[in-house]
Amino acid sequence: MPTHADTLRSIKTFPDLVRYLEDELDWPLQEYGFDELTFEYSPAELGLRDEDAAKVKAIHQLRPMADGQPFGIFFVEFERKRMPVVVLRRILSHLALKQRAGANRAGSAAWALGDLIFISAFGDEASDQREIAFAHFRQEAGDLPTLRVLGWDGADTGLKLDYVAAVLHERLCWPADPADADAWRQQWADAFRHRLGHVIRTSDALAERLAELARRTRGAANTLMAHESERGPLRQLHRAFQTALIHDLTEEQFADTYAQTVTYGLLTAAIQRTDLQGGRHDTTLYSDMLAEVVPITNPFLKEMLQTFLHIGGQQGGINFDELGIQDVVDLLRGDETDLPAILRDFGNRTRGEDPVIHFYEHFLAAYDKKLKVQRGIFYTPQPVVSYIVRSVHELLQTEFGLADGLASTVTWGEMAARGQGTEGGFRIPEGTDPASPFVTILDPATGTATFLVEVIEVIYRHLRAKWDSPERKQLPGLSTFILQPSSFADYWNDYVPRHLLPRLHGYELMMAPYAIAHMKIGLKLHETGYRFGSVERVRVYLTNALEPPDDERGQLAFAGWTPALAHEAQAVNAIKRWQRFTVVIGNPPYSNFGQLNRIPWILELLDAYKRGLAERKINLDDDFIKFIRFAQYLLDASGMGILGFITNNTYLDGVTHRQMRESLLRAFSWVGIVDLHGSVMKADTCPDGSPDENVFDIKQGVSVGLFCRTVGGAQNSLLHYDMWGTRSAKYSVLSTAAPRSMVWQALPATKPTFFFVPKSLRLAEEYEDWPSIATVFREFVSGIQTGRDSFVSSESEADFEARLSVLMDPSVSNEEVGRRYKLPDFDGFDLGTCRRTLRDTHTGKACRQKWLYRPFDVRPILFHDSVIKRTRGTVMKSLLVPNVALITVRQLAKIGFSHVFVTKHMGDGNAISINTREYNYYFPLHVYPSNLQISLPVDSTLNMAEEFIRQVRTKLGAKSVDSDKGDSDSSVGAIDIFVFCICGTS
Repeated sequence: MPTHADTLRSIKTFPDLVRYLEDELDWPLQEYGFDELTFEYSPAELGLRDEDAAKVKAIHQLRPMADGQPFGIFFVEFERKRMPVVVLRRILSHLALKQRAGANRAGSAAWALGDLIFISAFGDEASDQREIAFAHFRQEAGDLPTLRVLGWDGADTGLKLDYVAAVLHERLCWPADPADADAWRQQWADAFRHRLGHVIRTSDALAERLAELARRTRGAANTLMAHESERGPLRQLHRAFQTALIHDLTEEQFADTYAQTVTYGLLTAAIQRTDLQGGRHDTTLYSDMLAEVVPITNPFLKEMLQTFLHIGGQQGGINFDELGIQDVVDLLRGDETDLPAILRDFGNRTRGEDPVIHFYEHFLAAYDKKLKVQRGIFYTPQPVVSYIVRSVHELLQTEFGLADGLASTVTWGEMAARGQGTEGGFRIPEGTDPASPFVTILDPATGTATFLVEVIEVIYRHLRAKWDSPERKQLPGLSTFILQPSSFADYWNDYVPRHLLPRLHGYELMMAPYAIAHMKIGLKLHETGYRFGSVERVRVYLTNALEPPDDERGQLAFAGWTPALAHEAQAVNAIKRWQRFTVVIGNPPYSNFGQLNRIPWILELLDAYKRGLAERKINLDDDFIKFIRFAQYLLDASGMGILGFITNNTYLDGVTHRQMRESLLRAFSWVGIVDLHGSVMKADTCPDGSPDENVFDIKQGVSVGLFCRTVGGAQNSLLHYDMWGTRSAKYSVLSTAAPRSMVWQALPATKPTFFFVPKSLRLAEEYEDWPSIATVFREFVSGIQTGRDSFVSSESEADFEARLSVLMDPSVSNEEVGRRYKLPDFDGFDLGTCRRTLRDTHTGKACRQKWLYRPFDVRPILFHDSVIKRTRGTVMKSLLVPNVALITVRQLAKIGFSHVFVTKHMGDGNAISINTREYNYYFPLHVYPSNLQISLPVDSTLNMAEEFIRQVRTKLGAKSVDSDKGDSDSSVGAIDIFVFCICGTS
């Protein structure tokens, strides 16, 4: 006898389902067929647009089965493999909320919201992916309607199908008394419940669930924008964002911003409406008052949430539930979420990790891991943050004479009066009010405000200690009180709005960390006893720090209906144009190889790091370098100040970073580098050979850079501190260390490299006497970069030929090739062109080549511009004919040089070293024309510089240098010189 699971699995069509409803659930269908029991609707009758109608295969209404039947029951079959939820919700919304005169042929013009049940089918009937689903609207008081679904497919587990069958038999069976409409409604509505699950009590669990809902909202926003005209509300708001705040914001990025704004805005609202001493029933949140409960310290989020929720409301023309907003509300205030417990978790501080940051990290990894990596977003461990902030606090005390450090309320005018006698004088920046505070702080990539929160902590501890000491009368700002405060709480609640919040600034590009930054600063201030008695906002702004201030005239067109954007843009522009910062701190984004933020303004500033390098390849476009340059620019504008960043440490001794280092030494009078090492790519180990670990979960080594610029201070003090060991050991040192307590190693600012790490320069003069290999050979190039070694090459000739056979087979589609092999992913990859080339007898043969993959490991390679990311042009192709090339590296990742090899083949960029910094360069003996035809004889050119040849002839007394082998009397051969170069490099 078939089980309930077997029976449900067998239902593939609506006729199958009709029999199940009659036989199993006792619906009185009297053995009629599906067509006899229903009548059909057209998509147009339900108000669907053409693009939505294309997703619907058929719509039928089930004829009433009893007099006074309260429910309207509709069958909807979709064309696609997945249910297009947005389309289904449009149908439901249309039937429930709008009168449709004559649409119901049974005589009922419309249905109450809770009296609609839709039964949908989608997916391939011949597979176990065919899904049947019952859908129902529910609406609570004060809320907008939400969609509940009870469904199954053939791939569901037996336990899941047994559960569905039990609900169907218990709740969707025919009622015992059809005349009792209220009992009937209650019975069938109870079939549609939230899936039962464990109570969410941890930030990780909440982050994963919020990420899931945020992805749904993002997808819905993308879908709705695709259906909107240019005057649609979401498209208009996208253009407003582009004009006001983020000028290169794409539609996809705007949908992401929308999803994160709503998700984190509602989280902030929920926190405001939560009793921290209560349990999971103590969060009161309703759709009709969401934006009102966002705290006043974040007016932009408050206004922006109002705008977004208006667009998501019925007045905006988009159903609120279509965007999944109600699902977020249900999660945050539902029985399954214990928000007070999660907030208590947020309040915990553990060494090395802040739970709120961990929450955002977890959210972003679950929401969009690719975005996390692309943006180079990694939370900063608490000991690192603590070290940088305490170091800045101490440097303000020691280098600027400010006893209160970060807590100082000294003005520019007072600083000018102090510095009148200093060498070079003291200049108040143009446009700066002398009465404005001197110590103004910016985190230009603030993320979740970790650094700003630590600034609050350091200031609070300093002031609290001073209140409890004999120096209480010297507390900053105390003299402005008319009546002296009777308690530290009174003093602190005056200090925060007048002297703390106006000096604390942050820029953030992404909405989720922006919202959580405000939330976290609010939680921190509340923890210190601040009671928010002022309307002073937290000065964290949604903006790209690397964009200059904008012309505000273009924003006026949107000010009427998006005042939040106009207000935020005006505030950001005023800060960027006039505010002068003296402290810049943070953890800017890491490597993205210059792919992002191609903003002309910051690229022009970066030219200062590139001028005069005379390099073929300049790796100076990573975001962290842009942020260092941006910070230098800000402090140049102020004329003095302190920079404290933790970044990738490649700039400390990178060859192409020498101009950057020189520029920093010119700009700052005191430079302190704490090299935290930890590079996986360099295979860093401690001096004693023990393992060295990174303070982050990343591969790049990192360092803390402290840069101080004073008036009349000592010039070019360059200090270095090595920190090796385990992560926990580094955390332990960073938690207590400060510049004054550290034993620094002074470094010389040596031209032309200006290294920020210790280097042995004992043999520098002898080294410089020898010719550089780059001056010996006229042409050289770095190794081939395939984009996907495993696709274009193989260790086995048989495997390689089998793959080529598949690529040449016209019966195998490109899609099938993609499924079989991991295809490269880069601009210019063209599988179709490659396959057509292979099928051509002449060109196809030329694509089959050999390359040096690793020392003594020569492999076949599919060599064609359409499938190789970087073929390295004419120089590398010169090795397709009889030739030889010297391979070596530009710089070393660690001490010990053994990086030289010779090949007669083209080669990989990692042929003799897989370390990123030791990328391989090829110096061929001969070069051939760019239109080289392998099958035809062609003349080559000796690839040696004329000046070097002249020097060789002079040194050896030779009359000439032959392109091949010379004779012992009058000439020297190029191959002889080539051997000499090999011996010289080794």
